[in-house]
Amino acid sequence: MSPSTAFSPGCEGAASWWSLILEPLRDLWNATYWMDVRKAQDASRNFGDGPTAAWTALRKIVPLLPVMDGSPSQPRPMTAATFLKSTPASKFYSGGETMPASSEKQ
Repeated sequence: MSPSTAFSPGCEGAASWWSLILEPLRDLWNATYWMDVRKAQDASRNFGDGPTAAWTALRKIVPLLPVMDGSPSQPRPMTAATFLKSTPASKFYSGGETMPASSEKQ
């Protein structure tokens, strides 16, 4: 398998790799976008403590609209992916399961 096809979505092994990376990111992107829309429709809207804390934390590092006063250090989706990877859900929800250790080499 050539390097150019190793991570393409059409490649058998890469398809699961893509879904592991992209699906949670797509879910985060969609959820926070719709929270922004709903809050704009009704400013008194309350999403609950945990979702609001996660949404606010993400928007601090990835604003809804890109900042136009300079180029970001990395693309917005990469920043969001880093947020997902480095921020345990327990930060927003107490009493839950602990985050499993990563199998990646640090």
